[in-house]
Amino acid sequence: MQINSEAIVYNDRIYPIKNISSAGLIERRQDYYMASSEYKKRRKRHNRLALMLLVLPVLYLVLINGPHVLGIPEFYWIALFPGFEGYYSESYSLIAWGMRAIAIIVWLRGRKRPIEQVTEYGLELQTNSGSVSLLWSIDKEFMSKLKDVVFKALSSTGTAINYSVNIDNRQFQDNSHNVLNSTTNITHDYSINFAEHKGLTSEQIIFLTNDFNKALQELARISTEKNNEDVVAELKELRDAISKPDPDPNLVKKTYGRLKGVCDVYDTSDKVMSLFKVIGAGVAYFLT
Repeated sequence: MQINSEAIVYNDRIYPIKNISSAGLIERRQDYYMASSEYKKRRKRHNRLALMLLVLPVLYLVLINGPHVLGIPEFYWIALFPGFEGYYSESYSLIAWGMRAIAIIVWLRGRKRPIEQVTEYGLELQTNSGSVSLLWSIDKEFMSKLKDVVFKALSSTGTAINYSVNIDNRQFQDNSHNVLNSTTNITHDYSINFAEHKGLTSEQIIFLTNDFNKALQELARISTEKNNEDVVAELKELRDAISKPDPDPNLVKKTYGRLKGVCDVYDTSDKVMSLFKVIGAGVAYFLT
């Protein structure tokens, strides 16, 4: 599935964002046959129980008729199993037949594949032509994340959104950075997600997520408006170097130096210099 600022593409169908007014999660109860692995385990349990019910009456008969069946002297048998000196009654016969009947019922129930009723969650789109159920899944967390990405696309005024969603593996890939909006000629979303970066304190992550990312975004906007392609290219290199969970300090230092060098040539305004102070403070976290 592809979700961007222009459309949602899924199963060879395109849903233009401009035709979608809202999106939300809906629920339904659905019948599912038990999974094959669980069904096999269930059959084995029922088969074992049915076998036990069939074997127990036979064992009892062997006990009460042991001397005759096995050719063992009766006084030895009585000494080994007191109380089983040939005792047999009609009640035993009824119990034995009852256990056989129960064994057959248990075996038949084990062969029947149960149906489970589960809750499915669907992503519903409200379009100009009515509502559309885009996708159903029993994974509520995955569907909630998918809904949030669609909301981003619906509200992406001034920001380019581009996500690839692997439905089978339930994975999201954000390809939004460095997407060029051809209408406004502004490069969007040079910000970085620092949640998986190693060795950063909570205070550093807050600074990087807020002030540092805003400085990157603002420098990208100013440089693009002034057609400073060299600055934009070096800014991209710096972002790519820092966006890795464990950035290489030498690479970060080198790309930052190149970025500052081209900015000193093309733009030395007070605004850009103030942005570089913030960017430099953030870069310093990755040089130690």
